[in-house]
Amino acid sequence: MLRRGRERDLASTSLPEPREVQMARNRCLRARTAGGLGIGAVLGILGAAVVFAIGWYTDRRGEETALLGFDGPGPAHPELDELPKLTRAQRGAVRDEFRATWRTPALATLDRPTMSPVRRAGLLTLRAYLVLACVLIVVKVVQTGIG
Repeated sequence: MLRRGRERDLASTSLPEPREVQMARNRCLRARTAGGLGIGAVLGILGAAVVFAIGWYTDRRGEETALLGFDGPGPAHPELDELPKLTRAQRGAVRDEFRATWRTPALATLDRPTMSPVRRAGLLTLRAYLVLACVLIVVKVVQTGIG
């Protein structure tokens, strides 16, 4: 029994580490931190690429009419029936003409936006990030307060 207690006492005393060991630990810590940041950056770029690809491959004609504020081709907007046949410059002219005359509708007349699965996932990710950031700030404040 006495021997175990002495070993614990000897193990609990911290001897100063040689300078080389400290430098090696610091290098390892910096490498892990840089590796984590690199992995996070790569995941962020991949996520942005996926979101961009999803937006790119959706129905472009539907997007253009939605961006222009039209409900779709029909009797109210016969020029949109010819939209795929228009050149890029002509589509730009139609878009510019619409933008010049467009006015913001009354807020009471607007419908609630639809929540697509991609938008819902993005908002959930943003909320989780904000909660995690707040928790980490509270932890850091408590650590700083304790000493």
